[in-house]
Amino acid sequence: MKSYRRARLLPAAMLAVLALALAACGSAGSSGSPENAIDGLGRSVELAENFNSDAHFTYVGSYPPSSFDPNTSASGLDQTYLAPIYDRLLYNSPKGELEPMLAERFEVEGSTIVLTLRPDLTFTDGAPFDSHAVKTNLDRYMADGSTLRPEVAHITAVSAREPLVVEIQTDGSVGATLATLSARAGMMVSPKAIEAGDVETNPAGIGPYTATRVTPGQGVQLTKTDNYWEPSVQRVATMELKGVGENQTRQNALASGETLAAEVEVPTIDALGDAAEFVVGPTPLVYFFAVNTAEPAFKDPRVLEAINLAIDRSRIAQGLFEGACEPQVQLWPSNSFAYNKDIGAGLDRLPYDPDRARDLLEEAGFADAPSGFDTVHTNNTTSTQLGEVLQSQLAEVGVSVNPAPVPSGGIVENFGISKSMPATLSGYTGAPDPDAFIQRNLTLESVYNPGGWESEQVTRLSVDGAKATDQDSRAEIYHELAETLLDEPSHVVPICAMKRVVGFDPSVSNLHSGGDYQDLRGVAVAE
Repeated sequence: MKSYRRARLLPAAMLAVLALALAACGSAGSSGSPENAIDGLGRSVELAENFNSDAHFTYVGSYPPSSFDPNTSASGLDQTYLAPIYDRLLYNSPKGELEPMLAERFEVEGSTIVLTLRPDLTFTDGAPFDSHAVKTNLDRYMADGSTLRPEVAHITAVSAREPLVVEIQTDGSVGATLATLSARAGMMVSPKAIEAGDVETNPAGIGPYTATRVTPGQGVQLTKTDNYWEPSVQRVATMELKGVGENQTRQNALASGETLAAEVEVPTIDALGDAAEFVVGPTPLVYFFAVNTAEPAFKDPRVLEAINLAIDRSRIAQGLFEGACEPQVQLWPSNSFAYNKDIGAGLDRLPYDPDRARDLLEEAGFADAPSGFDTVHTNNTTSTQLGEVLQSQLAEVGVSVNPAPVPSGGIVENFGISKSMPATLSGYTGAPDPDAFIQRNLTLESVYNPGGWESEQVTRLSVDGAKATDQDSRAEIYHELAETLLDEPSHVVPICAMKRVVGFDPSVSNLHSGGDYQDLRGVAVAE
C-alpha cells in the first residue's frame, strides 16, 4: 500500500473559506478537475503474515458514538463501535455481499424469512443464544421508542419456531428485510442485559470483542472474547475505539502515534506525507439538506426545486471535500445497485442555476424568515464547514439559514421529533440498502419527513422495490424511482456522496475503507 504526497497543503481551517470563494465563482467547468490527494489510493490493505495476536489496536473515528445500545442508536456510524461487540444475524462483507453470521442459513418462504441459528453460542454475560433471544431483540426494535423501528418497518411478526429456528414474517418486503438484518437491526443483545436495563453502560453481545470500559459519547475499550465462534478474526488482543469530531485532533493523534488508525479529511494526506498510509472507499453517506414541508415557506414544490438549483454541488465537492465527496442528485452512491447510471451525477438535470432558483422562489411567493431558518447539523468539522458553505450559497438566492450544531443524535430530536428546527443539514448513515434510506426519509412515517412530504409514484415504487428479492429487479425499480424524484423533487436535497479516508500506521493490515461504517473485523497489527 502506497502513501501519497502532494506539494500543495490546505489546512483544515482554510477549507470553508476556499469553498465559499469557489461558490461565488459559479459552477465548475467541464474540463479538467484539479488533482486530488485521494487519486490513486486503494480501498484496502491486505493481511500481513507477521501480525502480532497480542497487539493493541486503536482507532479514532469522526463521529462519536451516540449509544452502545443498538435500540437507541441514532446513527449507522455507531456500528464502528458496536460491531466488535454485537455480531449480526447476517453479515454484509466489505465486498457488499450478504453472508451467514449468527444465522448460519436463511431461506425465503413467500413473504417469510426462516433463519437457522448457529448452535452452542452464548452471550458474553452467559445468557444462551437461541430463537427466543432473537425474538426478544427484534420485538424490541419493532417497539415504540426504538430508533431502529423505521428499519424493521417491514417485519410484521417474529416467532421462535424451534430452539434454533426463527420465523420472520414480513409485509412482503423480503429483499429489504434481509439487508436490514446485516445492520444495526440484526445486532443481537443479551436478553439478560436487556432485562437488567444497563445495555448502554454494560453492553453484552456475541462478538469477537467484549467491552471492558464504556465511555458514553466518547468511546469503548475492548478485549478479545473467550471461546468466540470465529477466532480467526480475533487478530489483536485488545482495542480502543474513540470518536472525535475535530479533524485536526484526529490528525495529531495519528501523527503522534497515539492511535494506529483514524478517519481523516483529505488535507491530512498532505500533512502527514510518508508518516502514514491511506485507504479510501465509497460509503452510503449522502450529505443532504432537508426541510419541513409543513413550514409555510417550504410547502410549494417550486421552492424545493429552487433549493436544488441554488446548491453548487461541484464546487462543494472540489472546494470543500477535495474529491472525497461525489457531487450528485441521486440518493444513493454510485457503487449501489440502485444507482441509475443513465442519470449519473445528474448535474445536467438539476444544474447549479441561481438565476432560475430566484425566479422559482419569486413565482412561489417565497417569504424568507426575517431571522433565518434554523438548520440543525452534527457538531463535527465536516458538517460545520459544509453548513457554512450551504448558508452562503442559499443566501445568494434569498434563502437565509442559520447553521445550528448539536451533538450526535441531536438532529433527530430537533428536526424529526420536536420539530423545533425547520431544516437540517445531515448525512444518511443507515443501512446501505436503498429501502433503508427511504424508510428513514421518504415515507409518511419517516423521522426525517416531519412535514409529511408525499408522492404516490415514489410510494408505489418504494413498496415494489422492497418486496423484490432479485437484485436486478430491485435495481430497475429504484432506477425508475430516481427518475421520478427528478420530476418531483422531495424535501430531501442530495448534495454529494461521501468517501471515507482512513489513515493508518504501516504496522496495520487487513484494513478496509468504505461501507456504511468502518468495519474493523479481522484488523491486524504487525510484530
